[in-house]
Amino acid sequence: PAKLTKLVRGELDWIVMKSLDKDRNRRYETANGFAADVQRYLNDEPIQACPPSAGYRLRKFARRNKRSVVTVTVVALAVLFGVGSLGWSVRDRAAREEQAARDRAARQAAMEQEVNLASNEAQRLQKQGDYYEALSAAKRAEGLLASGVVADDLRRRVEQRRADLEMAGRLEDIRMQTTAVKDGHFDTAGSDAAYGRAFREYGIDVESLSAEEAAGLIRGRSVPEALAAALDHWAVASRVARGADATFWRQLLAVARAADPDPGRDQFREALGRENRAGLANLAASDAGRELPPPMLELLGLSLRTMGAVQEAVDLLRAAQRRHRGDFWINHELGHSLMALKPPQENEALRFYTAALAIRPRSPGAHLNLGLAHLKRIAHDEAAAAFRAAIDLKPDYAGAHYNLGNALGAAGKQDEAIAAY
Repeated sequence: PAKLTKLVRGELDWIVMKSLDKDRNRRYETANGFAADVQRYLNDEPIQACPPSAGYRLRKFARRNKRSVVTVTVVALAVLFGVGSLGWSVRDRAAREEQAARDRAARQAAMEQEVNLASNEAQRLQKQGDYYEALSAAKRAEGLLASGVVADDLRRRVEQRRADLEMAGRLEDIRMQTTAVKDGHFDTAGSDAAYGRAFREYGIDVESLSAEEAAGLIRGRSVPEALAAALDHWAVASRVARGADATFWRQLLAVARAADPDPGRDQFREALGRENRAGLANLAASDAGRELPPPMLELLGLSLRTMGAVQEAVDLLRAAQRRHRGDFWINHELGHSLMALKPPQENEALRFYTAALAIRPRSPGAHLNLGLAHLKRIAHDEAAAAFRAAIDLKPDYAGAHYNLGNALGAAGKQDEAIAAY
């Protein structure tokens, strides 16, 4: 039996199964058809009989198990629909998340562009030395940060620039407020102390650091030129305030020289460090002195004035103003020096204070000093208007409130003077 089974397996088996198939449509139509297929087998030719196809068997199974097949089909369709719906939902969610991400990126790019524009404007104004307007632009940039998400490094740059410009503005305020509130003298002691507090609170304790350490911190900020200029001015004020103690203000000059090694500035620092009035006067009268950059010309005039060489300061600054008419500090210091002459030249000083204000109309200190010149002329109403303009720009400006009280009191408006005090 085993050998016989092996012999008939395959094509002979298919022929037998075809002849016995219950489905008459699959059986041989005639005995001749059956015989012909056997002959084809004997001749090694392809036979017509073949095993039932998978589709045929599936159809037969379906007829025998109709209910089961229907149930399976419904379940399969439900599964397919569920899988399809899930796939569509996943794809739709992914598409929505991708679109949301694109929208966020577009908003972030637009926000960063606005922040960069304001920050670049602050940088441009900073390079012009207009720190008040630069600070306004930096605050605008920082305000934009609150309304959207921006890159962390951009946020840090904007916040650091705002802090640096606030420091630069504070230093300008100190520089402007060296004018005392009586007798037209300069509060060098107050200025000396104010500079020390400002630098300490800014994180650069010049009084305890070495010159190189302090200079390194200054060079790492975005306003090194303003910090170095403040150190030069601080040295001039400290020289007057500390009298015979030259150690500290010379240390300030050393820090400024290390932070801002400019040949013209160093020439001035060298002359000031020797505390040689004649040397400073000679520098002012020399070709090299006339070629100094505007900040050094102003400081040279200030140094001559504080050493008592007021006429030399006026001569230097007149020539400097002709070459640098648009420089705020030269016009401003020329006004100071004219007020320091004996007798004071108030009317001419007013011209240069007014020119300084035309260059920086938002400078509270310039308004204050214009008011002091008017007060010296006994022009009380004009003085009060200038002091009020300073207060409008800086409501906590104690010196402006005090001098407004002086002007109102001198004009006989005692109640208003009391309110100002």
